[in-house]
Amino acid sequence: MSARDWPGIERILLLEDDEDDYTLVRDLLAETPLAAAGLDWAADMPAALGAIAEQRYDVILADYRLGARTGVDFIEQCRALKLHTPIVLLTGQDSPETDEAALAAGAVDYLIKADLDAARLERALRYATRQAQLARALHESRERYSLAMRGANDGLWDWERLCDRAYFSPRWQAMLGLPEESVEADLTHWLERVHPEDAPRLQEALQAHLDGETPLLACEHRLRGADGNWLWVLVRGMAVFDAAGQATRVAGSLTDISANKAHLAELLHAARHDGLTELANRTLFNEQLELALERLRRYPARWFAVLFIDLDGFKGVNDRLGHQAGDAVLVEVARRLREVVRGHDLIARLGGDEFTVLADEVGCMDAATRLAERIIARLAEAFCLDVGEARIGASVGIAWVRGEASATQVLREADAAMYQAKQAGKGRFVHCSLGEPPAG
Repeated sequence: MSARDWPGIERILLLEDDEDDYTLVRDLLAETPLAAAGLDWAADMPAALGAIAEQRYDVILADYRLGARTGVDFIEQCRALKLHTPIVLLTGQDSPETDEAALAAGAVDYLIKADLDAARLERALRYATRQAQLARALHESRERYSLAMRGANDGLWDWERLCDRAYFSPRWQAMLGLPEESVEADLTHWLERVHPEDAPRLQEALQAHLDGETPLLACEHRLRGADGNWLWVLVRGMAVFDAAGQATRVAGSLTDISANKAHLAELLHAARHDGLTELANRTLFNEQLELALERLRRYPARWFAVLFIDLDGFKGVNDRLGHQAGDAVLVEVARRLREVVRGHDLIARLGGDEFTVLADEVGCMDAATRLAERIIARLAEAFCLDVGEARIGASVGIAWVRGEASATQVLREADAAMYQAKQAGKGRFVHCSLGEPPAG
């Protein structure tokens, strides 16, 4: 039996911060009929949320212990973002309290790592997906009933192709803020409101259905409302064909999916930004660093710099004034960094008291060193907090990049330069080069 024999189990996500446990799950999965299913590994919650934002998963395995967070926290965040993928919790101990908390948060099942084997893993995945299918079927049944009772809340449209006349229901009109009355017009009443970036995709989907290449018309796109704002909608439709195989009529519905798009945007933002400072996180920084390296390969003169910043004396602030004061300092550090960098530079918090700046297309060496000097000077100023005054400093490592390098290498060199700055007395910068930067 292969993964194809298991409808609904084609891709699995494992949220696990221990690589050995990931290897265990991967090897056990290989012993099951689901060996052909794709298994993706995320080592922390932001990485898992980022993966979910870009890929549909049929089931998620989540470890209970995730550093300072727990698998229950992850389940609750998924449910808050209205993600309905079934989640199975992996726990290191048999604890009724943990099990009850997981199931209350929305986990479908839980597995104890000490007892984990291929058969139990297969059974849990099968049970989770089956329960999700039943829940989805029940939800869809209730939804159909609700929609029928509400009198088709979607906007309805009906296009008679031969005479190019179209009907748009009152609900269709109301969704766009237009007078809530039925309208008969040609198809431009709809098409002229489509966002220019989405129009080619919609036209292609419509033409493919009219040509009999697709059984249904389905396309997400933006429509301009009466107030000038854009509304995300999903259009569905089906054509009627004559004896000669020509589409003579197409009718369907229009659904407002703006809320779903907003949830997705929130999910993408959460996956790529630090929750405390709202700066970019490591994931987004690495993505942009890879893009900068790719630009450098295509345009060798467009060199750039990465500044690695570590706060001096930050631990003392936490110890003396408390962690809330420490968080306030980090938020203020982020604000000050935004003040001193250029508008198109990317600032990221990698974690703890480590920050980075991607200074793209720096004109000369001096520009990057002046930026480091501004950062050091600004962060050396006193922090006035509710609980008292705090003072910290900053050590900065600068990596100038003009030659072939990997993102890992760039960060490693900038990090090493930062530690040299600390060893030299803190509150200063040290630079290194990858390739030969031009003289300033």
